[in-house]
Amino acid sequence: MRKTIKKSLALVLSLLMILSIGQLGLAYVDPASCTHSYTKSYSLIKNADGTFDLNGSAYCASCNTRVNETVSATYYPRESQAPTCTTGGKAAYSAKFSKDLLNDEGVDFYIYKEDVDALGHDFTGDVVNNGNGTHSWKCANAGCTALGYVNDNGKSVEGSKPCTGGTATCTDKAICEVCNTAYGEEPSHNLTAIEAKAPTCQAPGNEAYWKCSKCGKYFKDANATEEWTGGEPVIAKLTHTPKKIYGLEKLLQR
Repeated sequence: MRKTIKKSLALVLSLLMILSIGQLGLAYVDPASCTHSYTKSYSLIKNADGTFDLNGSAYCASCNTRVNETVSATYYPRESQAPTCTTGGKAAYSAKFSKDLLNDEGVDFYIYKEDVDALGHDFTGDVVNNGNGTHSWKCANAGCTALGYVNDNGKSVEGSKPCTGGTATCTDKAICEVCNTAYGEEPSHNLTAIEAKAPTCQAPGNEAYWKCSKCGKYFKDANATEEWTGGEPVIAKLTHTPKKIYGLEKLLQR
């Protein structure tokens, strides 16, 4: 029963197609006897594995027949627009086919283009000092001059990180343990003036001097241009000098 219904529907559809063609003033041609005059179109498809196929479609309007065929291709890159760290690019390929498609001897080269995502920065290049107590890393991508760093999440971001490490002195800045460059405030002494004091028989004295509370050194002037190299400039205490008093013996003998 079902087969009979299908045959009847197919016959009705064929009659409707013949009537529609007749109404358009066209003669219906049986596909089996049609000599076919194809209009052909092609599309180049890139497969997931990076290979290419050419899809061809030929349509004959006389008998309303469409033929599809796919062939593999030998492909190679063409001149493309390379992506940068911040802008996308274009990739282009040419494809040459190992056999004719749809009996078309003229099928030879087709070009395929696709968008390429921006590279994004890769701040794993050389470290550079920024001259302001910070440092950054160069972008490792060719042609990029941006500076930045890799954050704790492993993402490259533009910017800088503060210099760190090293020990500053009164005369030298600290040296950053990352970029190996001096950083921080200008070095200086923290001086306290000590007045001169004359020695006595009971206590030593000292020259006038200035002492730095940071490095502990002694200097001869308030600008710390000359150091007392021997340490604190102490003046030794005086020794007693006996003085004879005449007549004291006779006085004591009485």
